[in-house]
Amino acid sequence: MFAVSPFILGCIMKIKVTGSVLCYNFSEEKFETVYAVCKHEGIKIRRAESCDFAKTVGQAMGFLNAGIHGDVKEEETKTFSDEMMVLANISGTSLNTFLKKLRELGVYIPLKATLTAANMSWLPAQLCEELKKEHEMMTAGKSEDVKKDAE
Repeated sequence: MFAVSPFILGCIMKIKVTGSVLCYNFSEEKFETVYAVCKHEGIKIRRAESCDFAKTVGQAMGFLNAGIHGDVKEEETKTFSDEMMVLANISGTSLNTFLKKLRELGVYIPLKATLTAANMSWLPAQLCEELKKEHEMMTAGKSEDVKKDAE
């Protein structure tokens, strides 16, 4: 059995990883900003590589059993240019703090999703399209509210 010094034990206890983030199509500047926030919050971060576009979102996040379910259309395996961020295993409080810090730094990421049992078997292009639809519905509702307030 190994003896662990109090100093090393203290260092280990301070390191707390609260989850992970996968970034698709981020500019170098935006990725560096998000990276800095993740590092500060103890969140693992990775930039999606070209091979990740052919994997399910769950597989790209490191969940090896997140295989594709159902039929896959050829266009769904292609790359896309939209910025998209996928978050996994980040608690509510940590998630709120993380997103608040990004907003304070002026980092705008309209397409972001939390990894779920439902979307982990999707390909990134599928998730991106779904997020775009949701974003359009949410922003359309806000613009309607603005129009009503102006009347």
